[in-house]
Amino acid sequence: MSPMISILIFAVLLLFAFSMWFAISYRKAEKSKQLYLDMLSASDSMPFHWTIDSDSIVINKQWSKYLGFSIFELQPFSYRKAIKLVHPDDSDKVKQSVDALVHGEQHVLNLQFRIETKDAGYKWVLLSGRVSDQDKKGHPLKVSGSMTDCHESVINTILLEQHQHRDRFLLELPQLAQRHSEQVIADKALALLTSITSSSKAFLYLFSESQQALNLKAVATNGREPQQELSNFLRASNLVTQVLPYKKPFIINNISDNPELEDFLQNELQFTRAIFVPLTEHGEVVMLLAVANDENAEQTYSADDLQTVQLLAQQLWLNFQQKRVLKQLASQKQAMEQLAHFDSLTSLPNRNLVVDRIQQALERQKRNRKDLALLLIDLDGFSEINERYGNQAGDRLLQTLGQRYMQSLRKVDSLGRIGCDEFVVLIESYENSKNIMYIAKRLLEDSCMPLQFEGHELQTSASIGVFFYHEPEQQMTPDDLISKAELALQHAQKKGANGITVYQPGIK
Repeated sequence: MSPMISILIFAVLLLFAFSMWFAISYRKAEKSKQLYLDMLSASDSMPFHWTIDSDSIVINKQWSKYLGFSIFELQPFSYRKAIKLVHPDDSDKVKQSVDALVHGEQHVLNLQFRIETKDAGYKWVLLSGRVSDQDKKGHPLKVSGSMTDCHESVINTILLEQHQHRDRFLLELPQLAQRHSEQVIADKALALLTSITSSSKAFLYLFSESQQALNLKAVATNGREPQQELSNFLRASNLVTQVLPYKKPFIINNISDNPELEDFLQNELQFTRAIFVPLTEHGEVVMLLAVANDENAEQTYSADDLQTVQLLAQQLWLNFQQKRVLKQLASQKQAMEQLAHFDSLTSLPNRNLVVDRIQQALERQKRNRKDLALLLIDLDGFSEINERYGNQAGDRLLQTLGQRYMQSLRKVDSLGRIGCDEFVVLIESYENSKNIMYIAKRLLEDSCMPLQFEGHELQTSASIGVFFYHEPEQQMTPDDLISKAELALQHAQKKGANGITVYQPGIK
């Protein structure tokens, strides 16, 4: 056998062996590729391979299955086509990250965003990838990775955050109520509702006891429309009368599902989606809390949104009721204190408060060693005025005299009514007894000035007893001071009407 034939046979055998090796390697690679694709298919993964220069993206059938399109609708797939499916609010974020990858500023993608599906609106996905090929200068040529469905996880996270936000507000509501008015609390609650429920507007109608009707209390918008215009519109609309007959919470996601409200909601209010939560007491609606969206809104209201509005409505009403009860109790307490310390006719301090003020004056006198003067005024002929002109005339006279006496005294002096026609004046830190006597004469003049009442002229005079307290070491009580002034008053009355007597030891 010639050398040439041997070389030819060897070459043929070598080519055969190489062909066999290539065939076996190819079958193994195809098996591995099919195994990889089967694994990706079984895991619902959505792999992609993007060739940057040609803007060609290779995807599998899981993409079409997830997005709801046929594979033929998606092919040929590209970055330009993919970015159109991204939610407008997430588009800039995706573009910035992809641009950074293309320009070599980063080599990894890890993006969470919403992507449009054919029938189910937008869904949350997680896109992970990295540069799989680059040129000699390090410029990216190809990017490989996968997209996975994370919609349920993201929604659950969002719901959890919303619930935490809502529950935190509900927990803080009692403390907020102590620091803020009903109006402020209502405004804060509606702002929270628009955020949690992704609503364009929220409003609250509250029952007014004075008007015996539901009135608009608060309005909140997400900023897309003027709040004042909406407030004026809702006050003028007949929304309350349209919704009140239901008396139960309800959701509207499709106007046509509520034909009896369709014309009103869509044409007058221009709501396409809404949640109405009326609260009732004894069969009557006492509050209406609602959120709504216009036709541009994408998200439908869920049962969870309804629960949030209901919870907030119930807690708001409970808080408002508690606040009103506390206000009534405070008002009643104030009224009781007024009755306990002030005369109901003249609004002057009564005997209880006069005694307390005298006691405080005695305590101050121990420290500053200044004199006190107590003047007791009793009207002469007051009973005759009551008998002749009636109790209303007597009441008007007492009220007028109380006002006159107040004008004749200093702001630091104390005036009170301690009997039917008996007034008392407490004066501290006066210069000398002459000043007190001047004040007493002026009070007599006030008492003698006539008063016109229903065509009649009412006129009386007064007697005044004065007691000067110079010696705090005597440790007298308020009743002791009043008793001394009463003795002086009785002496003045014995001398005749319109007189003044100063207490002296042994006076009778």
